[in-house]
Parts: sequence; C-alpha cells; structure tokens
Amino acid sequence: MTPIYPRKRPQRRSEIPRGPQQTTGLQQIRDTLPPAPEPCTVEPAPRPAGQEVPPELLALVAHHCRRISAYLARAQHLQTLHGDDMRQWQRLVL
Repeated sequence: MTPIYPRKRPQRRSEIPRGPQQTTGLQQIRDTLPPAPEPCTVEPAPRPAGQEVPPELLALVAHHCRRISAYLARAQHLQTLHGDDMRQWQRLVL
C-alpha cells in the first residue's frame, strides 16, 4: 500500500553499481589473482587417556557463566527502567 502523502525527503539512490557491472568487475579481479594454495590442515593431537578436565575448572566456568548472565539480565532490566536517560543507565550498569 502506497502512502497518499509525499515524502519529506526524496529517497536516496545508491552509488554502488549493481547488476552486470559489479559482476564483471569481480570476475576481472578473480582472473588477475593467483590461484589459492591447497588447504593445509593438521590432525588434532590425540588427548592422552586419563587427562580429563578438573571438576574445579568446570565449577569455576559455570560460576562465571551464571554471574555474567545475571549481570546482563540486570543491565537489560535497568535499561527498560532508565531507557530514556542513557547516563543514568550507564552509571547503574558500569
């Protein structure tokens, strides 16, 4: 549905060339570049048996994840309360 009132500002036209001109230019660049080298991947090192992640490290990571999630949830909540005053929100969050 088109509006019946005119635009206040005319819509800007993009300066980026579109269509065949851009495709032709990209193909010219691809033709001038040297071919890509063969992929070189290394197999991951096998993990020695018996070396598992310590439970303390897992507990520490879980603790930090909970703290970060709680901090972000609080920041989002404060933004809904103080969204109109950015300085107040920054003061409370940071």
